[in-house]
Amino acid sequence: MVQPELQPLANDNSPIAVDIVTVADKKTLDEVSKFSARTWFAQKQDYVRMHPSRVRVASWEWVPGERVDAVRVTGTAGAKGVILFANYSTPGAHAAVLPARGTIEIDFGATDFALPTGAK
Repeated sequence: MVQPELQPLANDNSPIAVDIVTVADKKTLDEVSKFSARTWFAQKQDYVRMHPSRVRVASWEWVPGERVDAVRVTGTAGAKGVILFANYSTPGAHAAVLPARGTIEIDFGATDFALPTGAK
């Protein structure tokens, strides 16, 4: 589960496209975990088409200040990894590996997102 918290000026007060990608094998995980959010969103359609059995993508677009209930991401239990990409307009990787289990709170701020202490 993911519990997003959207600050009023998140992404410089613009909607944020967010993808959570569950990856089925280590080779693909190694490849995808090197992507920045900008690279992921530019290549997502082709990448998913080329690896249909290896990646599963859950996508949302959230508005700054919006109240969002926790969302369940399916397929994480058997995944080799779970990666978050947030399409911020500011420079930066805007990507992180998430735990495969439990609920993680993600704070979407003005120029990047933050994970709770202890999350990577």
